This record gives sequence, C-alpha cells and structure tokens, in this order.
Amino acid sequence: MATIIKKKENSSKGIISFTHKEKKYFNNLITNLLLKKQIKEIKENYFFSMHWGWYHKDHKDIPLIDFHLAGKGTLNFKNTKSNLIMNFCNRNFIDKKFKVKNLNKIYDIISITRPVKFKNIDKIFSALRKIYNKKIYLKVLIIFPIYSKNDLNKKEYYTNLFEDYQKIFSPKERNYFSLMPVYSGSLFPLSKDDICNFLNQSKLFLLPVEKEGASRVIHEALLCGVPVITCKNLKGGGLDYLNEQNSCLIDDLDRMDETILMANEKIDKFVIEEKKIREQLSAEYQVDKFKDSLKNFYKSKNIKWIDNCEFENLDRKLDSHQITLNKKWVGLSNDLKNLLSFYFFLNFIQKKKNNYLIILIIIIYERIFSIIKRIKYFLS
Repeated sequence: MATIIKKKENSSKGIISFTHKEKKYFNNLITNLLLKKQIKEIKENYFFSMHWGWYHKDHKDIPLIDFHLAGKGTLNFKNTKSNLIMNFCNRNFIDKKFKVKNLNKIYDIISITRPVKFKNIDKIFSALRKIYNKKIYLKVLIIFPIYSKNDLNKKEYYTNLFEDYQKIFSPKERNYFSLMPVYSGSLFPLSKDDICNFLNQSKLFLLPVEKEGASRVIHEALLCGVPVITCKNLKGGGLDYLNEQNSCLIDDLDRMDETILMANEKIDKFVIEEKKIREQLSAEYQVDKFKDSLKNFYKSKNIKWIDNCEFENLDRKLDSHQITLNKKWVGLSNDLKNLLSFYFFLNFIQKKKNNYLIILIIIIYERIFSIIKRIKYFLS
C-alpha cells in the first residue's frame, strides 16, 4: 500500500507505508543501480514503514524500511535487533461500526472468506456432510467475493466449488446451507455495515485456515460478539486474541465436524469481554496508542513529532484494500503491481518528471524477469 499515512510538515518527517507484497522493489538489480539515490532523497523527508498481511518467519532484512507493522504472531526476523516491529496492523484499527447489535440470530455458522484453496471451503463441505448425516441441520452461510468470471478457473481457486456444493448436498440440505457469491470487481463488494449485520445475525464464525496474516475478519467477528472456530495450528495473527472463552480450535481439519458440534453445544457458555476486545482491536482506542508508539519512535530518532496523521480507514488502508493510488499503477488492491509502478510512485512523491530511459530499462528488465519466471514454472 504505497501511500502517505503522515505528511511531512516543517521539520517533522512524514511516513509512507508499504506492504510486504512490495518488499521486492527495495532490493533488486534496477533499484540498486538506478533508484537507490532517489529513494534516499525521499527518505530525507519520510520514514518508510511496511505492513505485513501474511505470515513470515525468520525473514531477511529489508533495506530502507524503518519499522514494520505486524501482529505479534505474524512476523519475525533473523536479525531481531536491526528490525523494529510495532505490534499494530490492520486488525488493530477495525472500524467502530463493528459492534454487538441486538439482531435475531438467523445462522448457526457463518464464514466470510475467499474461494481459494487454502481457505479450505472443501473441508467445510466435508464437515457439514458428516453433521447432516447425523440429522443435525445447522443453518450455515458462506459469503465470498468473485472478482471476475475467470476467477474459478485459476489454479489457486477452488474450481469445483459450485459443482461440489450441488453434488454433496441435497436440495433439502441446501435450504440450510447457503453459498452467497458476491460478484464484483472490488475486494470488498459488501459494506462494513453489511458485514457487521451478517456477523451479528450469526451464532458462530468459522475460518478453518492454517496460514494467514492478521486474519482481520476473525477480529471483526469478536467485536460483533461472535465466538470463533479456527485452526489450532493457525500461523499468523489470527490466534492472538483468542482464548477458551471466546473460541474453539480445530485440532484436525478432517475432524472439523466434531469441533463445530462442540462449539454449537457450548454456544451459551462462550464469554467475549466486549470492552477489552474493543480496547485491543477497535480504531476508537488503538489509533491513539499507535500515535504514542510513533511519537516515541520519532523521539528515538531525534525527529520532531507533529500529529498530522491520515489514519482514517487504517483497517483497509494498511493492507491495500482501499484504493488511493493511480489505478494504472495498481490492480484489485492498492499494492503497486510492478517495478515500473514503483518508479512512477517515487516520482509522484517527489513531483519529478519521468525519465524515459529509466522507464525503458525497467520495461526490458521486467520482461526478461517474467520470461525467466515462466520458464522456471514450466520446468518445475
């Protein structure tokens, strides 16, 4: 999410936030040869932060990044002393709209997810098949976005999702178990209000994944007072605020049905400490704590602190789920889509004209790199 979250003002540096997906632009042949001087010029006026939306362990140093934003379970570096990690990420700034509402519970279980393989929707199908075989008809809703007609043909997607749903469940069972594909060119086809309402109309939230980043939707569920079912071995930040009182953890995905039934049986015994959860996860509390951490960071660098931060929608901004940049530079998310876009962004920050020779070199470099990548893919 190459975007300014704090502007430079007088002698107080600004902050430009990037995501882990953009780390490759800081250490490559072209950057090291042609762009490093320009980056250092920008860093005279800005600190660089990097938000991590995926689990990484023992990561190598990333040149030019001043501090990292990640949940405590999401990221660590081989060299811990030279990499500052602030325990803040998108899930710590969830919109205050996410709260407990007095709505009727329509669904026993809800899952808000994406139809990619690692989200294990097929495992949900298997678990519900076992549960329905016992004549226990839990009412279940799975909501997921479809960005384009070609999505479900891609290798990373659950390509047989709709076919399996029709094959595995009878018409009667499909009255209890509903899929809600939301067709849209946006990462977030549903509004925050819609998501909050769906969560509040559900008794349990299910996300059976084993590796993620901050898992913001888990924490949105907690803020809505909905107990969570997820994997005990989940790598990333999803487990950070879960405990025996607000969640049930899956030991074995092949026995997910047992965990679901156990959670359903103890539904009235779950306890979610609403005030404590809000203090840990809601923007209304966490923004000020984040500013205090930044203020201390500036003090440690002997840089003047001025509070002119642009912290609206950090829950969507930090992980690039809100478009703020030129749409030619990005894709569905706000991540810069290639090295050329990174170069354009640097010029945008400095208000410099593009150098057409550098543009040509970058295009040639990226073409060669793309060809090599394809060759490696077909040979693997």
